[in-house]
Amino acid sequence: MRRGRLIALEGIDGAGTTTQARLLVDWLVDQQQPAYLTCEPSRGEVGILLRTLLAGDGDRAVMALLFAADRLDHLRREIEPHLDRGAHVVTDRYVYSSLAYQGMDLGLEWTASLNRLAPEPDLTIYLHVDPAVAAHRRAGRGSMAETFETDPQQERIALFYNDFFGSDPGAGSWRLDPGGSEWIRADPPARPALATVDRQPRWAVLDGCLDVDMLHDQIRKVAAKICALP
Repeated sequence: MRRGRLIALEGIDGAGTTTQARLLVDWLVDQQQPAYLTCEPSRGEVGILLRTLLAGDGDRAVMALLFAADRLDHLRREIEPHLDRGAHVVTDRYVYSSLAYQGMDLGLEWTASLNRLAPEPDLTIYLHVDPAVAAHRRAGRGSMAETFETDPQQERIALFYNDFFGSDPGAGSWRLDPGGSEWIRADPPARPALATVDRQPRWAVLDGCLDVDMLHDQIRKVAAKICALP
């Protein structure tokens, strides 16, 4: 049985990762592909504890340790079994969320060391969005802001993501061709932030400010390449 592919969506709060992860799984299922939607923090015991802490003001170092523990539990309990059964797994957030969110306060090297056992996804999709646009979207939710959802923190987190992946669609290891119709492999220039965390992602940068359907169309095209679909 062919092992499934792991696809992670990343971005600041309000970038659209949750919506696009759901749409991608729906599309994969429509293509007769086994697919599984998940998220981090996970639905496991550690993830439930984390969601409680995020609603308050927990110690940042403690949360970083819990995020790393939740990720390993998530991998062993949920992600790996589905991949082994041939299902494509789409996760709303993964290791780069820890590096951006906890790395800004606790240091990239220490945060990366906690997550060194987390394997790279087959594809990381970074939804780049202006922090002001994301703030407007978060305000429209009408829900209580979590620990990391203040505007100054989100602006700092966006800078970390941009350091990892770049901020335009031409920065990734997967890029749209000049006509904007097909994704092609590319050799991105060295990114010092990735060397700092000792990771080698396979990634695509997309404009998170695009219309939802247009953005989904671009995501499904690059996912089709990763999942070997026509």
